[in-house]
Amino acid sequence: MIKTAYRGDFYLPDKNKYPGQIYYHEDRIILEILSKYSLDKIKIEPDLSNDVKFFHKIIYGETTTPYYMTLLDCRWIETSPISINLYSIKYDIRLIIKNVLLKSYEDFKLNSAVVCLPYVASWYDGWKWRDKLDYFSTYQIENESISLRINENFTLDFIDKLVKYPKVFGKKFELEYYKFVQFKYNVPVHYYDLISDIISFKKLLEFSTSKKIGFELIEGKIDNSNIISEDIHFKSENSTLIYFKDFQFINGYNVDDQSLHEHYMLISNWKINKDELNDIIVRWFSKKSFYPIYDLYLDSNNWFENSNAILSHVMFNNRCLNMIQALEDFHRKMNIEFNPDKAEFDVLKAKVLKALYKDKELKKWANNQIKFSKVPYLKDRLNDLINNTIEIIKEVFGDKDFFKLFPDLAKKYRDILSHAKMEDTDLGDEFLILFDMSQIFLAICILKNLELDDSLISKLIKENLDFKRKIRHLKKARP
Repeated sequence: MIKTAYRGDFYLPDKNKYPGQIYYHEDRIILEILSKYSLDKIKIEPDLSNDVKFFHKIIYGETTTPYYMTLLDCRWIETSPISINLYSIKYDIRLIIKNVLLKSYEDFKLNSAVVCLPYVASWYDGWKWRDKLDYFSTYQIENESISLRINENFTLDFIDKLVKYPKVFGKKFELEYYKFVQFKYNVPVHYYDLISDIISFKKLLEFSTSKKIGFELIEGKIDNSNIISEDIHFKSENSTLIYFKDFQFINGYNVDDQSLHEHYMLISNWKINKDELNDIIVRWFSKKSFYPIYDLYLDSNNWFENSNAILSHVMFNNRCLNMIQALEDFHRKMNIEFNPDKAEFDVLKAKVLKALYKDKELKKWANNQIKFSKVPYLKDRLNDLINNTIEIIKEVFGDKDFFKLFPDLAKKYRDILSHAKMEDTDLGDEFLILFDMSQIFLAICILKNLELDDSLISKLIKENLDFKRKIRHLKKARP
């Protein structure tokens, strides 16, 4: 469905203005310019052989409401004739900023931004979130907020807001409760840095819920020194309130959904108190060097979710290989001290050399080739991680030796997958067991990395519905 949103004049900085319109089509923002000239003031020839500039960082707009807007990352789609001297020139727009004209793309620095993400109310407030609508409507409170300092420059505000929607054909209002998250900065940050922080928080929600989620930018504040013109109705002494319009981060997900059952959340205020949850949020933002590992875990839960793609054997194999690689890299990043048993190595090497006593040349070659290594191999790293989480494994699986064969199993299939030893892409039930063990083990390691107590990690793993199912299956099919 095509919906026209704005009509007005559109232009490049220091260029002529041209009439046009903005409309939404299939979660895309389209700008259509009607002119015989391109935005660069190049005359369009009837055969359309002339070049229209493919990309503009910024296009300005002046419409009725809002009066000013800045369009960012504008990609040319097509040029088509309407009449002899009139053409339709279309651009795909990534983001609309309402109420201001930015000085430049580099000046797109924000003091704050309000974002809508799903499940935040249930995740952050636990059972109390269900009482918020009654509480707010009874006491006629429009909004409240709680602040959480992440670092010296960055604070998260959790904002409870009651929104009034007029009923159709009536003067009465419907009340809807939302929990927004505001990203607030003492020193303004560029738009891309803001998005990076939002995505970091989104990943924490995905880790907690095992779901792929989107988010929507709602509004923000920008310093007046970074803009050319602004709508005076939204201007304050030092900054101007802006509104966003974009579809790129929503990705077809329902960002307004506030509720998710507690048993489907690994971490939430249902399971731990608010202070503990706040500490986890702060630590999550401080662990950016581990984000590539976190990403491998997140993808293990939601490959191709919300799409028509089918997960093939090859893709599933790669997903399991990612889990093993993530565990190996996790050990490397943790800098766990590796102390191999040289005495045991010497005994085994002596046995090998003794067995070769008849062949002096082979014995000499073996003695030179078999060297003691202080660099851990995959099995060494996995055994080390198991030893560091042994109490959790014992509590979750009821047996401290449950993962005893896991390093051998991981090495076996890592070699099969990465050394082209597959005879069939369907690697069977044993491989499915390896995947489930790898995923649970990596989740334990991530929780450990977030500095949670072993007893709490055990509790969170055992009470999560998805993990409960997998643990029950693993106990029945233990390798």
